[in-house]
Amino acid sequence: MSKRRLGNQIDRLSEAVLEDLEPDKRLRIMLEAWANGNEQWTDSLVETCPQYEYKATDYAFTERARLVQQILFQAVYELHTTYLHYELTRQKQRYTWLLDHEREEDPSDEELARASARAHAELELFAALYCSYHAYCRFGSEILDVDLEMWLALHPEGGMVFEMVAETIDDQMSMELAASHLSDLLDGEDIAAERTTNDDDSTILDRMAKERYEGLALIWEETLAEIPD
Repeated sequence: MSKRRLGNQIDRLSEAVLEDLEPDKRLRIMLEAWANGNEQWTDSLVETCPQYEYKATDYAFTERARLVQQILFQAVYELHTTYLHYELTRQKQRYTWLLDHEREEDPSDEELARASARAHAELELFAALYCSYHAYCRFGSEILDVDLEMWLALHPEGGMVFEMVAETIDDQMSMELAASHLSDLLDGEDIAAERTTNDDDSTILDRMAKERYEGLALIWEETLAEIPD
């Protein structure tokens, strides 16, 4: 939502309407207000948040805000560390390949095995990065009703991490190679049969990302169930 649109939306809401906002709706608008850096909007949302006899901000809202911040920091850490590990592995593989290419003798079987292991590790890290990115994308859109870029921007390093990861996983060849490798890796296992008998056109990477999202959604739902309304 644009800054102007958000401002118009809040301006149109009376104080009584703001007071009656459900915690989930208030949280979504608050995230957008934070992202736009407007303290007037955040102040309005906090000041109109229901207060009870203990004269404290609505517990259901504050606990949701606390939980979404925890998941935000987890998302940035997970995406950043996976990206760095992937880039380190990828660069090492390229550097080793260049050195081997300059050699006159053929590589030994042991060297070929190590090169194959590095290539597989690179594909598995790409798959992990792809799955994490799309899982958090879906969590943002379906649970928080915000896009991932805006959500991650609330973290000091989130914007940088989002751009690096989004650019890295936008690689059709790497996606196809990673999907092929994972299919081969899981061939013959029950989990592979379960994933490959789906009728849709999604790849194994998309199905793994969906499973990762469902895990995040379950944590969210179970935690909210313990928070009194």
